Amino acid sequence: FLHNMSICGGNLKQATESMPSLHLRKLWLPGFSAGLLYSIANFCSLVTVDVLGQGVGYSFIQSSMMVSGFWSIYLGELQGQQVKGWLASSILAILGIAWISFEHQH
Repeated sequence: FLHNMSICGGNLKQATESMPSLHLRKLWLPGFSAGLLYSIANFCSLVTVDVLGQGVGYSFIQSSMMVSGFWSIYLGELQGQQVKGWLASSILAILGIAWISFEHQH
């Protein structure tokens, strides 16, 4: 929006009219579903931290970034040395989570 304002010389009406449509009739269901899933996941993360404790629960929640890494590899965004670095980092993270989990039990 600010970019449109600068292009239109500060004219608010012209900047607003030059923006693309939000397509609310088509996108309300995907947007609502995404927000609902995010809220459920956020609630579950709070329960996880409460049940497992701060160290273990938060570590498990942050391990969700590994799922994003898998998607990056699958979609071809990471290649060659980047994949090797990501795998090494993931193995280190998994070992750290396992170590913290083992210490939690004792």
